[in-house]
Amino acid sequence: MKANDTQFLAEMYHLVKKMEEVIDEYDVKHRVLASVVIGLFDKEAIDEEEETAEVKTMYSFNLQNKEELDMIKGLMDEMYNPEDNDPLDDLLGDLGISLN
Repeated sequence: MKANDTQFLAEMYHLVKKMEEVIDEYDVKHRVLASVVIGLFDKEAIDEEEETAEVKTMYSFNLQNKEELDMIKGLMDEMYNPEDNDPLDDLLGDLGISLN
């Protein structure tokens, strides 16, 4: 893994830990569904069409049980659209609000 990759993952780890601290600070852990998974793959291995590519991953879950995990996965399935350019579009809906 390149030094830049290590720095990237360290920064992402810091941000995820900060998210967890904010959840605790506001004492909403019992009401928050949170799932963060970050994976960084080895682009050269994919470019070389190897059967497997190494992926460095980190994750954080604030889920109480399997039902909450299934709920979060269902939300992700519903919200995912590979043609979306801006992930905030779905959040703003038809409210007539623009971030531009």
